[in-house]
Amino acid sequence: MPSRAILSHSRSAAREGLFVLVGITATMVGLAVFYRVFAKDASPWFYYTFHGIGLVIWIAVVFGYAVPNLSLRRRFEFTLFEDRIECRSPARAYCEPFSIALADLIALEEETGHEGANSWYLITRDDRRLLIPPHYGNPVRKIVAELRELRPGLEVERT
Repeated sequence: MPSRAILSHSRSAAREGLFVLVGITATMVGLAVFYRVFAKDASPWFYYTFHGIGLVIWIAVVFGYAVPNLSLRRRFEFTLFEDRIECRSPARAYCEPFSIALADLIALEEETGHEGANSWYLITRDDRRLLIPPHYGNPVRKIVAELRELRPGLEVERT
């Protein structure tokens, strides 16, 4: 008998790519309007530097994240069942796909990042360290809270 899903998150990679493309383009247009309205008396050096840096950032985000996601015809899926955790990512660069039994989970690891951004990892009996991916809007904090509720004795390591 299949186990019941406790928490499930899914998002289309193409939708994510389109969202990022629209967001970064709107931000760049907003910055250009801001510059025209508030910094019109600035030196030409500032003008070209401002727009050059903006263009480099736009190109990096569009071609490094938005376009690859737009071209993927798959979905990101993360599901926490009563007895297992499954993760399928359309891009291996964001996380390794996995399916593990909750019984194989021995610890959670919280890695403190810069600017308060923490990464959470699942530690298994066979010493695998699997990232709970924050990509595609995955609710990591909610997942960790559910895991701690399902497995109250689960060790939490902080690094």
